[in-house]
Amino acid sequence: MQRCRALATGGVARRTGGRGERRGGALRQRAISACHRHHFASASAALPEREIGLAPAEATTKEEKQKSPYSRKACVGSLDSVVYDYVVDVGVKESPVQRACREHTSAMREGHLQISPDQGAFLGWLVRALGVRKAVEVGVFTGYSSLCIVEAMKSDGRLYACELSEDYARTASAYWREAGVDDRVDLRLGAAIESMERLLAEHGASFDFAFIDADKRNYGIYYELALKLLRPGGTIARSPT
Repeated sequence: MQRCRALATGGVARRTGGRGERRGGALRQRAISACHRHHFASASAALPEREIGLAPAEATTKEEKQKSPYSRKACVGSLDSVVYDYVVDVGVKESPVQRACREHTSAMREGHLQISPDQGAFLGWLVRALGVRKAVEVGVFTGYSSLCIVEAMKSDGRLYACELSEDYARTASAYWREAGVDDRVDLRLGAAIESMERLLAEHGASFDFAFIDADKRNYGIYYELALKLLRPGGTIARSPT
């Protein structure tokens, strides 16, 4: 498997149906280097297989980190916090519940674990562009990324959400109910590896999309299990921080 020449190891990967160059056999991936604000990257839909590198960019000063109300990362490259805030204000269209969830979570001590609104918007765009109807999320936190995914899906779409913490799951479930999408989210509470293995036994390789944003210690295992869960042509998005 070719390695992505980007600044971080996270990315968006596509699964193909053929046998590949990986040891043990099943998949081949071709990598390109691309960076979308903070963690996510965009690429031409014409590429049949891809893994897109995602490069987080830290704010360069303490003042920049404190300026932006939107994210743990206040600027990207030469994009300062004022410009970034303008881009988010103009270019990101959150649902009322998404905004409420994000703002509530941002005020929490662990709020830095949440993806930013432009990342959420990219997730939603990706789900719509791919026509995702069946997705798995590894690491729900308070439910913001779940909302970005499930609200971008068709009415018959379904998200299987894996979360270890009962407290986080309770918060996320409340936002799903408020948004009216709780009937389309199948919460799997417990260790993500076990939840993913059960999903594999129940559903096999039938998922269109996987989003991984959980404990980084087990990222390699999550990634391999996600590959097994994907149908040929499915896509993985993952956050490296």
